[in-house]
Amino acid sequence: MPGIRVSGTRILGKINFFFWVISFLIIPQGAWAHALDTGYLSLVECPDRLELVLTVDAERSANEFGLDQGPIGTLSRLAAYARSRVEVQLDSSPSPIIWADPAIGSENFSKLFQEERMYEEELLRDEGRPLYLHLTGSVLLKKKPRTLTISADFSDRFGENHIFLIKLAQDDQVQTAVLNRDSRKTTLLLREERSLWEQDLQFVKLGTRHILLGVDHLLFLLALLVIGGRASSLIKIITSFTVAHSLTLTLAVLGWVDLPSRLVESAIALSIVYVGLENFFVHSVSHRWILTFFFGLAHGFGFAGALKELGLPRRGLMGALLSFNVGVEAGQLAVVACLLPLIWILARNRFRLPAIRAVSAFVAICGMVWFLERSLSLEPLF
Repeated sequence: MPGIRVSGTRILGKINFFFWVISFLIIPQGAWAHALDTGYLSLVECPDRLELVLTVDAERSANEFGLDQGPIGTLSRLAAYARSRVEVQLDSSPSPIIWADPAIGSENFSKLFQEERMYEEELLRDEGRPLYLHLTGSVLLKKKPRTLTISADFSDRFGENHIFLIKLAQDDQVQTAVLNRDSRKTTLLLREERSLWEQDLQFVKLGTRHILLGVDHLLFLLALLVIGGRASSLIKIITSFTVAHSLTLTLAVLGWVDLPSRLVESAIALSIVYVGLENFFVHSVSHRWILTFFFGLAHGFGFAGALKELGLPRRGLMGALLSFNVGVEAGQLAVVACLLPLIWILARNRFRLPAIRAVSAFVAICGMVWFLERSLSLEPLF
């Protein structure tokens, strides 16, 4: 495909402005931030009980259960809601959850949840405000059960994209599972090790879901590809992005490199702004893979933040990490496969240049809004 030459006109400026206005009006609110809302249900098997911590987003909880109630009032309403939405069965028999007094901070966690507490304290330092609310509870064990069945679904109040990550700790073994609106129940084996294959498949699904609902990453890909170019150049761009974010994802998850989440998310937003603006001036994409590699490093730290938040099992750590990355790549390739035919069609259309400028300007504006929100810790505008 030929390169782009810039020739600004007043007419094109009006077209772009019209496109921005219409886009902001027709795109639903909430579509810009990561649409993946995650709750956590962590359990630890003790000799006579299962200790449980239910964790949900603080801001969403306040919006759903009463901004005027304060933290304690919000937690009380959340606890009443959770009693009807979270169920536990031991060997297929219903077992009541004894909910304790609501816990505002992770200092109320059992000592068995030290990893969760440390990660939350890290987020609190980065963000300057609590991000989660917690409910603690326990399930009494009259005998040693073989299976644990958990049912949880908050999608009616927290949105259709809300998922629960289930984490069951037994000695040095951790099992994980994912619940969502379409799969609200899972059964874990208490007396047998869950296969690593089943665990890895869960992380593949999580990686795919994360990239497909991560609108900032998708807009970055769109801005990279919309101007077209030779197939070899596009393959280099996609490959360099993949290699870069896989590298930093691995380094961050293994704890070898640790950067503040505010810095990482702000850098991701700036990368979106830059690529959107560069599309107005670039004449060739043959060397763009180099720039994409450096921006991909920032996006990899963003993926790592999501994966660390999900909680990695000690057993099969590398498999879970690789599986999550495979899921991210699968989702990314699916998006690219959908975009490329449209871009090739656009390349033969007489409206190619104004369409590219309109899309690029739209992406740059979204990136700038995200940058201001993330760097200044502002409330999301939309």
